[in-house]
Amino acid sequence: MWFLEQLTGGSPLYNIAWTMRCSGALDAAALQAAVNAVAERHDVLRTRFAEDPDGVPAQVVDEALRPEWHVTDLSMLPRRECDSALTAAIDRAALDPFDLTAGPLFRVHVIRLAPVTHIIAFTVHHIIFDAWSVELLLEDLDTLYAAYRHGHPAPLGPPQLQYGDHVRRRRRQLGEGALEKELTYWEHRLTGAPGVVGLSADHPRPLLADHRGAVLSVPLPTECLQAVKELARTERCTPFMVLFAAFAALLHHHTGQSDLTVGIPVSGRTRADTTEMIGLFVNIIVVRTRVAGADEFRALLRQVRDSMLVDLARQETPLDAIVQRLHPERDRSRRPLFQHTFSAEGRIRPPDSNALDVLSIEEVGTGTAKFDMSWTVITDDLAPEIQVEYATGLFDQGTVECMAHQFRVLLSAAVDDPALPVSSLPLLTADEYGRVVSECNDTDAEFPHDSTLADLIEAQARLTPEAPAVTADGATLSYR
Repeated sequence: MWFLEQLTGGSPLYNIAWTMRCSGALDAAALQAAVNAVAERHDVLRTRFAEDPDGVPAQVVDEALRPEWHVTDLSMLPRRECDSALTAAIDRAALDPFDLTAGPLFRVHVIRLAPVTHIIAFTVHHIIFDAWSVELLLEDLDTLYAAYRHGHPAPLGPPQLQYGDHVRRRRRQLGEGALEKELTYWEHRLTGAPGVVGLSADHPRPLLADHRGAVLSVPLPTECLQAVKELARTERCTPFMVLFAAFAALLHHHTGQSDLTVGIPVSGRTRADTTEMIGLFVNIIVVRTRVAGADEFRALLRQVRDSMLVDLARQETPLDAIVQRLHPERDRSRRPLFQHTFSAEGRIRPPDSNALDVLSIEEVGTGTAKFDMSWTVITDDLAPEIQVEYATGLFDQGTVECMAHQFRVLLSAAVDDPALPVSSLPLLTADEYGRVVSECNDTDAEFPHDSTLADLIEAQARLTPEAPAVTADGATLSYR
């Protein structure tokens, strides 16, 4: 990620940003002390990256480094000005780039809207952090804030293991021959895979990916999500496998490809002692899926289940090591091996004790896209939805919105009747199909039934005598 950051320097591409809306009076001093204490507790939040004379980066845990801290008071502004200033402050917190060499790589911005209403904006660079770490950070922060607000000492000691301990342990494991064994598996799994999903774009692919992006969200019916879970139970697989099989079917419909590679983000936290550790553990595995239109969706799902279980057992193999082993043809306009990712996750939950009186938590977009498209199904039982982060240099919003709708239709049909052939899974609802077939294709026209063809031609000649009547071999004759 260090090298990717050098290529996109000054970009928020790898910023992880979110906001919390809090009610009640906020003790800003106690909150700042809690933020600093969280960083003291987790070495990775005080990490920066120094280059040696050869330009090779190395992690440096800086004991003096403290998270960037800002407070903005908007409570005296009129409502319209306050809304505009709030948006600008959140954008600035999310979009400002980090200096990996100097640090810090963690910032907090408190925005006061009223005496009892605050927005807290968090931004952390992905090189030291992942989505799993968000709730861990918030739990620590809430616990420490509750203690400091009441004048109590910090109730949390240092964790048993730091992120650096995990990195050193993993390095030892990979150095004992495990990496070669894992790379051999992935080489066999991916050799001959196309590496490119031929999804038609709205705009020509630029010579160099610019990573401009946007996020589109569409709701997913709760009954559809429940049907996904029911089919997963029947087929002895996870709901994610059902969702992924439907996504593979959608790509097959759009591209006609029977051999697809898609990236799947995985937690990388396969050991119990890593589940409470803040840091960058997430990895991406390349899932290869073969889709035959004549096969039942159930057959596709079972193939996905069986192959994914084996793939997930090797989820800690570094993606960059796989790329180096396979030596795919490099193209700076697209990612090697895959250009689309697919994942499923829940929403960020408020801390259990909720001393900060959190009302809501919202992820903040950075106007960037790491891949052509990154699909995420939010598996929240109350408000499930489909989120698509897409490259705006390639796709228009309408195209992505149409694909998201088609995924929803296809998924509903697949879980309702998994015996349907993949090629028969619809992309339109029954009403939409009826409108396309009946209304859009309604070419009936009124004409005089008591006239011959010659009579109609003569009538047209009287109306438009100079209009072209016949064109052949480059010559045109008018009605005259």
